[in-house]
Amino acid sequence: MKRSDHSLVFVLDSSYYLDLFKIALYSIQKNNDISTIDINLFVLPDQEIFFTKILDKFNFKNKFIHIINTKKYDTIEFAKQRDWLFSPAYRFEIFKLKKYKSILYMDTDILVISNFLDIFQMDK
Repeated sequence: MKRSDHSLVFVLDSSYYLDLFKIALYSIQKNNDISTIDINLFVLPDQEIFFTKILDKFNFKNKFIHIINTKKYDTIEFAKQRDWLFSPAYRFEIFKLKKYKSILYMDTDILVISNFLDIFQMDK
């Protein structure tokens, strides 16, 4: 499977704004030609099948699900105490995606109201 040069990326787990994630994907698909880009999800262990079923409903060029090795982040402490549903350090997993010319990370609570794919053609 040939990968696209561009990817959308989400880092999530099955309890983290799941309904908002589905709405985000729907709004992205409705307003963009997502058949031209890849999507990469970083998920917690044992959630690959769950998210595969969700992604199968959308027309991304390629769909990749990566399992987060949560143990390597267990010792990370944050300066400010917050009740995180899961560690924001999991976003560091995005740096494993080295084959793309451009990557756009999105939080799950995003609503896309227009075409944004030209952002992948920008110089910066």
